[in-house]
Amino acid sequence: MTVGKLGATTAAGLAISLGLSTAAVSQSQVPDIPDGLADGFHRNVHIEQYVAEMVSRLRQADRANDGLDQGDIDFIARRRAAQARAGAIHQVLPMDLDGDLRITRAEIGSSTSDEADDQTTRDRRIDHHLLRYDTDGDGVITLQEAAATAPYQRFDGRLNALLILDPDGDGRLTAEELRPLAEQAFRRVDSNGDGQATDQEIAPLMPRIRENQMIWTAEICALPPVPSNAKLIVVGSYRSDLTATAPIPGKAKRTHLAEATIEPGSQPLYLVQTSYESMQWQLSGAVNRVTNVVAASLVQGRGPISAARVAGIASGKVTIARAGCPNYFYQDGSDEAKRTRASIRASLKRDPDAMFGNYTIGKISLPSGLIAPIETD
Repeated sequence: MTVGKLGATTAAGLAISLGLSTAAVSQSQVPDIPDGLADGFHRNVHIEQYVAEMVSRLRQADRANDGLDQGDIDFIARRRAAQARAGAIHQVLPMDLDGDLRITRAEIGSSTSDEADDQTTRDRRIDHHLLRYDTDGDGVITLQEAAATAPYQRFDGRLNALLILDPDGDGRLTAEELRPLAEQAFRRVDSNGDGQATDQEIAPLMPRIRENQMIWTAEICALPPVPSNAKLIVVGSYRSDLTATAPIPGKAKRTHLAEATIEPGSQPLYLVQTSYESMQWQLSGAVNRVTNVVAASLVQGRGPISAARVAGIASGKVTIARAGCPNYFYQDGSDEAKRTRASIRASLKRDPDAMFGNYTIGKISLPSGLIAPIETD
């Protein structure tokens, strides 16, 4: 893991090399149990209840009653994604007054306004819906566009953590295999052997449980794969002190400007650049090193897309991600930073090689992570 250096004038800047473990208590105090079994502990749970809850979790996911396998987990993910798309379509379908599955400005106006509304109020409501759902800006909302605004698909790591426990390595975890593993885990937590996990006994596990819950619900973002020989660099900020010449259409009135200088070198770079505010990332320098640039902001542009833009590199290398996916961050150890790392891990199947964050980024050099001060008059 690489940790870059920051300029001396930007002491608030953070070059982040993030771990996903919270050392709230010493390692010797934490019961040695797998992550997949830690999540089931809660206040005053008895061993019978704990084991039953863990087995029930497996059985609910086991479609064929032959044990939990990767096919079960993948099916659940696809079903949840389909349900999310259906929910998004349901939001716009009642406005399709003529039944042609295309919602026009006139239909939006008729569906969302009263006869007593003035034209300004009517237009504001129409524009609100078009900005949210009309991703191509043609003034018509299609069901495909509505489906694309569905909530993030989230990674359910609890089931994956269970499947890892498969004792015989056949790719399938049965209830019969899980029960003794759960009983053994409980006894390691139940230090006085009374068959009940008290607050004091589970306290050493709580930081790990909370962190796992956050990691296991990380957003899965639609990102291009990372070339095997590329270095994965993630940059995070809230905003910039610089302003782009042209604002990006969307919910933000102002688009900030961050300048990223690519340093000379031979190793290819894959860049993920995140922000809270609407941001234009201006690349310069050895841009031939860059294989991909992903730009994401929490502020939305049109539809579900980030209010972000990348200049100075071929458009074919640029991906403007969904708003907030990956999440923005700027502070070491923050929930936002951990969530960003977890989301990238779930999306790209690998950890970043380096993460650099600062509340305000005007100029940054990559891959070193050196943040330069903003020159003022």
